[in-house]
Amino acid sequence: METSLNALVAEAGKVDQYRTCLMQIDKFISEHREAPDTEDMESIIGMWSNMPHRKVYAYTAIVISLYGSLERFIESLVESYVYTIGKRTPKYEQLPDEIRKHHLRKSMDLIEKIQRTGRGNLDVTQIIGNLHQSLSNNNSSALNSEAYSNHTANIRCPVVDELFNNVGVQGICGRARSLAFVGQANQASSVPQWPLIDDLAERRNELSHGMPSGILSLEMLKDYTSEVCSFARQVYNVANGESLRPLVEHSAIALPPAVQVIDHKIVCISNAGHPISVGDYLIAETNDPVLPYRWGRIERIEINKQEVDKVESGPEICIGLQVDMKTKQNHRHYLYRTEH
Repeated sequence: METSLNALVAEAGKVDQYRTCLMQIDKFISEHREAPDTEDMESIIGMWSNMPHRKVYAYTAIVISLYGSLERFIESLVESYVYTIGKRTPKYEQLPDEIRKHHLRKSMDLIEKIQRTGRGNLDVTQIIGNLHQSLSNNNSSALNSEAYSNHTANIRCPVVDELFNNVGVQGICGRARSLAFVGQANQASSVPQWPLIDDLAERRNELSHGMPSGILSLEMLKDYTSEVCSFARQVYNVANGESLRPLVEHSAIALPPAVQVIDHKIVCISNAGHPISVGDYLIAETNDPVLPYRWGRIERIEINKQEVDKVESGPEICIGLQVDMKTKQNHRHYLYRTEH
């Protein structure tokens, strides 16, 4: 799932680089218009200044590119979320109700779309085979994850909410907004969820039907790039947190309550005979409906102030685990072991 976020951030960075470059050109032209240094410069300034729709074309390129990056991100994140849930759940019957309930219908919709458009990463035979594996063999990893990203409306918050509701993540846009306003609860409740995200979709839709009725300045378009990146990061954080639920339910090891948590990142815990290694993961159950789970890699282990790489099974001992996440003493912690 992180790959989806990284791709969005990289693409939005290129869009903003283009926007910044145009602003620098405008600034250079403005500074040299009255006294160009050479005839070539005078010619270039003249051509640039006499392009009647230059600002419209720049606006169009930025809005369509930014919206396209956002749409690809949402589709990719939904697909990778479903794939991850399938891999982390032992049996098909143990998947979230919403994923199982929509699997057949959405797979049929995907088949119809592929037959109509000829586009898709799966062919019809693969889709039907995955359905057979899921329904007949109770195989949770045979989900047609691409089917869950199919949508007919432009990407707005209600559409994003519906896509994720259908895979068991409820109210993702509102939860993402709450994360964006951590420590600013009053602001979070008084501001529309993601106004520029919905407005970007409206502007993209207008452009797809012809010339825009109005455009935004390059300076104002910076706000849209920033909002898309913020929105993507927080939506990813919610989805990533929810993807930890099957690990807690099926494979992670419940640890005793933390004796102490230092600086929100060092968990002092009584190790009741479980092997723990640097590189394993600690999952925190937060009791926060916005972000119920988070996890971090164990970066350092200490026993009696001595650093070790691994704690073997054995008598109960007290250890310190430094993790790359923030956690609290009242969180419940789980160990997720990795292969070594």
